[in-house]
Amino acid sequence: MPEAHQHDAALCVMRQSIQGIRSRTNLWFSAMTCGWWNVSKYVIAHLLRDLWIASSQAPRNDGKRHSEGIARRISLNKRSFAVAQLCIQAHSSSLRCGGSLCKDDKVYGNDGKKRFFGFHPQNDIEKKAAFTLAEVLITLGIIGVVAAMTLPTLIENNRKVELTSRAKKAYSEILQAVKMYEAQNETPGNIQALFEAKNGTADNRQLAEDFSKYFNNPKVCKNRTDNGCGSYFYSIKYSKPKANSEGTLIDNSNNSPKIILPDETVLGVSQNAKCNEYKTGQSTDEYGRPKYDADGNPVMTSWYTACAYIVFDTNGPKRPNTFGLDAFRLKVSPEKVWIDASDTFMGAASLSSLLTNGELIFTDYTVGGSLDF
Repeated sequence: MPEAHQHDAALCVMRQSIQGIRSRTNLWFSAMTCGWWNVSKYVIAHLLRDLWIASSQAPRNDGKRHSEGIARRISLNKRSFAVAQLCIQAHSSSLRCGGSLCKDDKVYGNDGKKRFFGFHPQNDIEKKAAFTLAEVLITLGIIGVVAAMTLPTLIENNRKVELTSRAKKAYSEILQAVKMYEAQNETPGNIQALFEAKNGTADNRQLAEDFSKYFNNPKVCKNRTDNGCGSYFYSIKYSKPKANSEGTLIDNSNNSPKIILPDETVLGVSQNAKCNEYKTGQSTDEYGRPKYDADGNPVMTSWYTACAYIVFDTNGPKRPNTFGLDAFRLKVSPEKVWIDASDTFMGAASLSSLLTNGELIFTDYTVGGSLDF
């Protein structure tokens, strides 16, 4: 804004204040109608406050002394003081304001010509709106309903992402430990000596001790009664409902010796008396119950035994303690550690799925309940 125009605008405000305006609001409108928009609203507001206070206290013997008194009472903030000095200069000039300040948006300069500043206060008055208590309560109610509907899903999705990430990490660490054994013992593709029972007698505690050597800073809990080990022996639900012969839903006791990793991943290890032993036993149905033919005779099946099993829980004693969510079982053959897709109750399908597409597979049930057909 040209300096002459600033003088014009300042003079209008000063003339208004000198003529007896005692209201901050009137002073504000005077400033706006005089085109005083080149100064920030913050500065204007504080300046006009001081003008209003000072105008009621300054001596009234003549206009110049009055404006000087106003300036002396204005805060010495650099920007405010500069504007105050402009007011004094404008007052001592021969400029005169137009007769109807709040209607015409103009002032007259020394040349007698009108100067238009294109400012329309009636369109720029800030309207301060407020919410009623009822509106606030309704809004909070809507937010609460939406949160109640969406938060459980968000929490569950976040939990699954975390469990998937931890499962991948734990699986990778187990495979790395096996590779380390092969490298140190120069037996690539052969891990039988590590996992097989010695002299045909399974010794799970010794297996835990031997396997733990290939992890970083592990803790070994051979028994529940070992110091600080009680919490690592707990039951784990199956990845889908499993029942005993009476039809009662059960879980896995998970009592084998444990290897606890620094991130609280818990590994339970157990071995069979022989690797790849061909065994025959009674077949079970989809709920793990023994199967019988139409005459009531047991339905038999055969299989080759694994050397050992590794059950790992990615977050230890923390819930959910469920196969297919945070717990999984791996089988150990003489050549490798692998996922047996037929191991349906121990989270094998879920582990295979999350390693490929990140999806967890499980069916929730209540331990101690009965099968509902």
